[in-house]
Amino acid sequence: MAAVRRRLARQRARRRDADQKARRFRRRIRTRLARRPRLAAYLARRFDLRLTSGWRSVRRNRRIGGVPGSWHTRGTPRKPGAIDMAGTPADERAALRWARRNVPDLAEALIHDSGAGRHLHLAGRGVMHWRWPRRGKLRRWLAGLRRQRRRRRDAGRQIARLKRLLRPR
Repeated sequence: MAAVRRRLARQRARRRDADQKARRFRRRIRTRLARRPRLAAYLARRFDLRLTSGWRSVRRNRRIGGVPGSWHTRGTPRKPGAIDMAGTPADERAALRWARRNVPDLAEALIHDSGAGRHLHLAGRGVMHWRWPRRGKLRRWLAGLRRQRRRRRDAGRQIARLKRLLRPR
């Protein structure tokens, strides 16, 4: 009887250790995911890119040779002013097109080759505060974006037509 009790106690201890390891692992994964900016996480999933740089302190920015006053030094680690992402050239171009269409207030959106290699660079207030709309609002949000683009295009056409009419003959 005593041997059975000892064996059950060892099994309970192993199970307790396994539960603690699982809890630690989940906590570690949760904190890693929480540190990644929302926009970077979305682009990484959708376009198979990896985050190479986000928020930097001024000291770190200076140490790696970054431009003084860089967008990378603005914001917080969770909401950086700029993100750099690397992947295949086709994925980078697709992500750049998507970002130009769907991220408002972008100050910089480009693919360039700096000393760190070729990467997609997105910067601006839109990167800091980007949030994918909830499911129910998504359709209305996309329709609003299309309306804005259509209005801009129509206004440009009207201006061009007026310029043609006012041109002296």
